[in-house]
Amino acid sequence: MRPPAHRIPLLMLLTVAIGCEDPGAPASCDPANTLEAYSPFTLERRTCFHDPDGDVLSYDVTISDPAIADVAMVGTTLTVTGKDAGKSRITVTAMDPDGNLGTATYDVTVALAWDSGFSACYGLYVDGEGRVEVVAWVKANVAIAAIRHELYVNGELHGVSNYPGLLAGQTTRFGGAWGGPNTDPNIECSHVIHAQPIVTQLDQGGDGWPNGPAKLAG
Repeated sequence: MRPPAHRIPLLMLLTVAIGCEDPGAPASCDPANTLEAYSPFTLERRTCFHDPDGDVLSYDVTISDPAIADVAMVGTTLTVTGKDAGKSRITVTAMDPDGNLGTATYDVTVALAWDSGFSACYGLYVDGEGRVEVVAWVKANVAIAAIRHELYVNGELHGVSNYPGLLAGQTTRFGGAWGGPNTDPNIECSHVIHAQPIVTQLDQGGDGWPNGPAKLAG
């Protein structure tokens, strides 16, 4: 039987061999690992992977919490469409023709592009006539443009208002009051808001970044 000391070099060599990464595997060259997105807009971000063999890579993407955002890869571009406010982790996987894999992870924070609600939605009878007041509001959390605000009363479209845009923190209101002998004061209110983003999220590394700017798309 060999002395135990003869086994030590062999054990060390095995440990090194197991710990080595495949030198031909693609590797992320993206210095950014955080993203900010706004629901319901889509964030577009070019990813960066380097393959030492110069192979053409294929890509896949997953997100840890699909309730926060939808993700997809279009070529080398990662798209993140916000669904709900919250945080999640995105993993982009690059694969070369030999099956070697490289990954990049991004921590994404999704916020609502705007908050909205009703400051008035009620009806009552006054002197035998129905009276109704409905006022809806929209507060921008990020700069938005081309805002279309649709107001519904009892499921029917009551009015539409268009705004050129709002800056973050600004609020606009839409609605009114009406009444008459044929007005039913028993109402339910709802509204639908359409808007486009007018913000661009620049790469945090400045001009030295290889990927160019990430942007929000409507």
